[in-house]
Amino acid sequence: MIGFEDQTKPLTDWERDHLLPVMITGLKTKIGEEKAITSNEIINALRREPYNYKGKVNGARIRKVINHIRIKGLVQNLVANSKGYYIETDRQAIENYKQSLRDRIASIQAVLNSFEP
Repeated sequence: MIGFEDQTKPLTDWERDHLLPVMITGLKTKIGEEKAITSNEIINALRREPYNYKGKVNGARIRKVINHIRIKGLVQNLVANSKGYYIETDRQAIENYKQSLRDRIASIQAVLNSFEP
């Protein structure tokens, strides 16, 4: 993605082989909004024992890994809000989240359209 090359490059071998499995395991425990975890909390946890991933993780790459997890369906119904990432179990809340995504897409599309002649 132009202007975001470092943030959007494909997962590295290390991210795929080490970080991804750890994050999948951790995120699968975050069932319900009350167990939501933020990117900063994920980073801080990964920098401590037993992982010690200091210098290997940052917010942009955590978001990239989470994006990969969501797109590949590795953790079902993984949603996010201001409290962090968590697994939503309520069907209506999932439908509301999907509508929110559609609304954001429409908003971005409207901005793009404003650049067209």
